[in-house]
Amino acid sequence: MSTYSLTLRLVKGSKLTFSELDNNFLYLQSIISVGATGSQGPQGYEGSQGVQGVQGDQGPQGYEGLQGYEGPQGVQGVQGDQGPQGMTGSQGASGISYDSGSFDITIDGNDSVILSSKTFIIAAPYNGTITDWNITGWSASDGTGNVSIVLDLSKNGTSMIGTGNKPTLTDQTNNYSSITGWTTATFSRNDLLKITIDSVTNAIASSCVFYVTKNQ
Repeated sequence: MSTYSLTLRLVKGSKLTFSELDNNFLYLQSIISVGATGSQGPQGYEGSQGVQGVQGDQGPQGYEGLQGYEGPQGVQGVQGDQGPQGMTGSQGASGISYDSGSFDITIDGNDSVILSSKTFIIAAPYNGTITDWNITGWSASDGTGNVSIVLDLSKNGTSMIGTGNKPTLTDQTNNYSSITGWTTATFSRNDLLKITIDSVTNAIASSCVFYVTKNQ
């Protein structure tokens, strides 16, 4: 008995296999007109919400973020009012104003004993008070050898020393003393101060320094 395979498009001289029969059936089904699709039915009711699942474990904490930039400094506030001035303290006592000075003379006999008649005059450069004197003298050119000499000091023609201690060497080369017993020890600027030799023995040279406190 002859058979026909629709899919192979040929006549077979044997029976069709089950697979070929299925293929024929499927082929016929594909060429048969398919009917129109019916209208879609209404949507069914929404089902109830299912039970909420168990919450999972909390995840690890994330890394800390970077610190933000520091904000700008705020505006400086207004300066407060100045407080009242404190009381002025009492003025201290005035200090004593003074200065020291000196004047001197040198008597030179040019290697000969100096004469007692010599005098020396100076004009006082400032106001002052004599406080001390220092006298030296020598009998040899090398500045050695004891001598004796006495000097007097006058101001404007009047002795300032009077009976006080005059600059004196008695068989000495040097003598220093503060004044004692003078008639006056003060002088003014431009007063004429005269030094005279009262007596002298063996001295070929002598010098005398008068120490002074300047008066303001």
